[in-house]
Amino acid sequence: MGWVKAILMIAAALAVGLVAPETVFAQWCSGCKAAMGASPEAQQMAGAFNSSILFLLSAPYMVLGTVALLIFKARRR
Repeated sequence: MGWVKAILMIAAALAVGLVAPETVFAQWCSGCKAAMGASPEAQQMAGAFNSSILFLLSAPYMVLGTVALLIFKARRR
């Protein structure tokens, strides 16, 4: 029962991390922010850039979660 609770806690933490505002996670360095400017096209590209960073950062955690789930299911049998 302890494993189930741990997996549920990890899943809840990942869910909160995925729905949290991306501005918290993807901050700009001062050089990038100055280079982007304030035009609408630059703002759209900046949003896409932030989203791509978050997507790339989440991939290893998804793989780790899948492996942990497979190990959990294998041990449970």
